[in-house]
Amino acid sequence: MELILILEKTVSPDQNELKVAQKFLEQAATENLPTFLVELSRVFANPGNTQVVRVAAGLQVKNSLTSKDPDVKRQYQQRWLAINANTRCEIKNNVLQTLGTETYRPSSASQCVAGIACAEIPVNQWPELIPQLVANMMDPATIERMKESTLEAIGYICQDIDPEQLQENANQILTAIIQGTPRCGWWE
Repeated sequence: MELILILEKTVSPDQNELKVAQKFLEQAATENLPTFLVELSRVFANPGNTQVVRVAAGLQVKNSLTSKDPDVKRQYQQRWLAINANTRCEIKNNVLQTLGTETYRPSSASQCVAGIACAEIPVNQWPELIPQLVANMMDPATIERMKESTLEAIGYICQDIDPEQLQENANQILTAIIQGTPRCGWWE
């Protein structure tokens, strides 16, 4: 509950509340990153939480996984890979569960999926991700919002990862993109 209150304060117009929230989040990440990420991913995945809280939680997860600075990004990826596999699995499941549940763009869940993928795929982990994303796109029962955020995740992954790392999944990825393109109105 405290985490939810803190996340709400990350958008506060009161600079003191904002500073307190930022300090709390930085300290929590420093003290126990795995537990912090699990709790954030749970808040993020819970559709009962407000959009503000979910967006803030998603951004915290994403910002713990990636950076525009290539050196910091590598450090974050190594830090992620050092987290216990079961803990990472819970976080991944929570983030994947969030795909398609957001009502805003860009999708924080898509960015989180890509951040994790860019750390794990190069070291041959999370092999089920691309097939799962492709299945989201191919299943006629999948809702449009899920297909849009899945396509967004695929786009972020393709943008941020060395293409060599995706070579074995290239046909699946292209199939998913082709399947999703008309639905998103890009050919109209």
